[in-house]
Amino acid sequence: MIKNLAFIFVIFFSCCNSVLNKNDTYNNEIRCIQVKQVFPVIQKDGKVPKYDSNFVKIYYYKDMAMYHLGYHYSYTKNKVRLITEDRDHFFIHKKGEVFGYDYDKNKSEFGVKMPVDSLLNKQWISVTQIYPMIFENSSTLVSSKWNLDSSILDEMYIYRSKQDTAMTGSVHLSFTNKMMDINYSMSKELDSMKNMKLYKAKLSQDSRYVNDFKVNLDEFHIIHGFEEVKITSPKEILAYFERYKKDILKDSIL
Repeated sequence: MIKNLAFIFVIFFSCCNSVLNKNDTYNNEIRCIQVKQVFPVIQKDGKVPKYDSNFVKIYYYKDMAMYHLGYHYSYTKNKVRLITEDRDHFFIHKKGEVFGYDYDKNKSEFGVKMPVDSLLNKQWISVTQIYPMIFENSSTLVSSKWNLDSSILDEMYIYRSKQDTAMTGSVHLSFTNKMMDINYSMSKELDSMKNMKLYKAKLSQDSRYVNDFKVNLDEFHIIHGFEEVKITSPKEILAYFERYKKDILKDSIL
């Protein structure tokens, strides 16, 4: 009996180790970053009572990228709103390809071929005006600090808009020499200039009077950044990539 129990334990733990090792392999092969944006909720009177945030995860596997995106869905019938909820979908494309596939479990067709640019260019993660904010306005670098231990460069600029001289503020940038192999970029121009990866930007705007709306606008800030995060469901993520590979293979045959 003891020998049988010992044998069962050996088999059980061998299987567990096999599963764990396989998950570790997936985790090593698949990388993930989480992109975050914090933005102000501005009222009609110019007050900023609170801030809201957006999150997007991007997975990288071999030469493919998958975007875990969200959207708000509502359904109205006879002027009565029956459904209002947040939904998500996955968009995958291969590096350099013009088309990708969108996977949304809420749609009748799962796996829709779409142009990469037309989908991603509409997402907030693709709309960052950090470089123009600094270099298309009157700006001054006021501080630059290099942290040798963390290999992080922090820079602070103050700016005044050339179009509206009443618009003033500051831009705080953080660069790292890590994640250089991650394809996502908040600003390709700044990454190239510093030969580092811009991973966090805080754009602050001073309070001012907005003549077009006749209101005093509170000071506010917008934060845009990303970090590499641990993958919690590698098998599910891998399944999407495998489905995408089947779809592009089928597409090439047709």
